[in-house]
Amino acid sequence: MPRPKVKPQDRQRSAKACDACKASKKRCDGNQPYRLCVKKGAQDTCTFTPTIRDRRSQRSGSKASQANSIAVANDVSHMDFGSVLAGPSHGGRSATSQDAEGDEVIDEDAEIFVGNTAALSFLSFLQKTLKHYVGPSGFTDRQHSHNWFEMTGSDVDGGVFYDDLGEDEKKEVIQCFLDASSGFLDLYTQDELSELIRLATEDQNTNRPQISRRLDPTALSSLYLMLAIGYQVRGGSRDDLVLATQYFNEGRKMAFEKMLEDPTVNLARVFLLLAFYMFGACRRNSAFMYLGVAAKSADILGLHAAAKHKHISKAEQESRLRVAKSVRVFDIICSSILGRRGSASSLRSGDVTSGDIVEQEHSTTSHRVLALRATYESCSILETVVGKFADDGELDSSSAEHFLQLLQEWSQALPLSLRQRPKKGDQSLLKDAQYREKMIANVHVAGTYYFGIILVTRQFLIQHIMPQLHGKSPKTKEGQQKHARKGDNEADAVADLSHSCIGAATYMAQI
Repeated sequence: MPRPKVKPQDRQRSAKACDACKASKKRCDGNQPYRLCVKKGAQDTCTFTPTIRDRRSQRSGSKASQANSIAVANDVSHMDFGSVLAGPSHGGRSATSQDAEGDEVIDEDAEIFVGNTAALSFLSFLQKTLKHYVGPSGFTDRQHSHNWFEMTGSDVDGGVFYDDLGEDEKKEVIQCFLDASSGFLDLYTQDELSELIRLATEDQNTNRPQISRRLDPTALSSLYLMLAIGYQVRGGSRDDLVLATQYFNEGRKMAFEKMLEDPTVNLARVFLLLAFYMFGACRRNSAFMYLGVAAKSADILGLHAAAKHKHISKAEQESRLRVAKSVRVFDIICSSILGRRGSASSLRSGDVTSGDIVEQEHSTTSHRVLALRATYESCSILETVVGKFADDGELDSSSAEHFLQLLQEWSQALPLSLRQRPKKGDQSLLKDAQYREKMIANVHVAGTYYFGIILVTRQFLIQHIMPQLHGKSPKTKEGQQKHARKGDNEADAVADLSHSCIGAATYMAQI
């Protein structure tokens, strides 16, 4: 019969130990600083990480958010970086990591699930691993270094809203939105945008009452949100940020007025724009909520199956398909960063290229359409990879090589216009709106490619590096040839995939 558990206060040994003693498996007296740390002159690095019990006792007085993290395992063949993020904390909301030994502690006020391929979970794993092997450092223990940064609401009350922007200024600000969203969103054609701006300006100048305005309120809401994002992106002064907040508040208010009475394609546009703005404002909890509404709205309205609606015009079908592609691309990109499946419905294969020919008369819009189609196709691969991780928890080398082959084939099929890289050193080109929009679209397209490679190969980088941390030297060429003669190429495949991960991360940092 097992003996009863000894209470902490009844133990003869200290109930807690400093991080250095934990790492070296030495006895600690529980004092801070520990006398041996003082003797070694390392009292400044003598720190104590709160235990699960300590965090539970502190939770009643503090709402500091916490999340699951992954402890260093001796067997690294099955890597899991899963965690749950939550907030808020101090001025901004954040999620911090917690030791993986014991039950998770989650703030009930707000929580966001993070899958086992999330970048933040991978960062927590690196911090735990390095701290285990090299001890505490600025990277592992720096305050908020492993947080999910979430800004608190900074909405300003601008009083009575009045849109006094001229038509030319509206076009200039919306061009900033088009630059930032190129390759991700394609909600309006250039002709539709021009008509939208013209009608809004006419209604504004004639002071027409809202009931007699020619512009649909949800369409006007979309215009205001695009202006808000444009000012947010430009952000050259305090006035820009204030205007961004004012237009966002007005656009959001109009979006929620009678939004469910007569839902149209504009409803999906509006919530997608709300999500885009919130991501730029570092308010990702709200952004994911808006994105979920946009994805569900597109699904309910059947935007992904617009070609089946024979009663609507060809132009309306193509508009619906562009919005459906935009929702799916943005949903998958944002969700895959957190290791989660997207929620937007996929289009039929024949509908993915719909609208490309119609847009050829406008070179800028044509490039925008091509970029969106390219990111849509790469996002389909990303979704398959995330789904594989979610179902199986890991990838074997053959599956990883299959996904890399799919990404390579997709990359080789890209048109030359999407392969061009921005020219460095020529600042005059950046003043050209068409050039700027094209290059940003190309960067976004390339980013999905390199991110896909990192997502597929990251676990193999860990499998390749961890044995060296355990004291096992990397295989020599002679050793590799010996294994190859035996028909065991798994270690070589892992090494090649880990090098692909490093190369993709390097290129992604350079673009």
